[in-house]
Amino acid sequence: MSNIYLQKLKELYKVYQFHGGLRGSFFTILKTDAFKIGTLKGTDEFGNRYYENKAYFIGRSRWIEFTDAVGFDYDASQIPPEWRSWLQYSREESPVEKPAIQHKWLGKHEENLSGTSGEYVPYSTAKPKIQAWQPPK
Repeated sequence: MSNIYLQKLKELYKVYQFHGGLRGSFFTILKTDAFKIGTLKGTDEFGNRYYENKAYFIGRSRWIEFTDAVGFDYDASQIPPEWRSWLQYSREESPVEKPAIQHKWLGKHEENLSGTSGEYVPYSTAKPKIQAWQPPK
């Protein structure tokens, strides 16, 4: 029985080392709510790192660690389409192992800035239907 506990402690220590000790492990749990170890499958042009560990259940065996440049302000639109299809098990090989077909009409991937301060918000050209109240002078 104690052999099982010893094995679990060894696995925990491996994961602890994988994430860079106490500080790295703390920030990994804080950012991702997960404490996993896996094989680095590749890095995209934005610096996001993609991992896989087939010992985990399907749906949990592939994951992303977003670049440190975005801090805690990350979302799914920051993942390029070729990596998203790999994360969602639409393709078996990662884009590093088998690159996606690049068509000349495809544009470069950009994150969706809706709801952020960097969003383009056009001004209205319509006249307002209600005039703002002006206090008496």
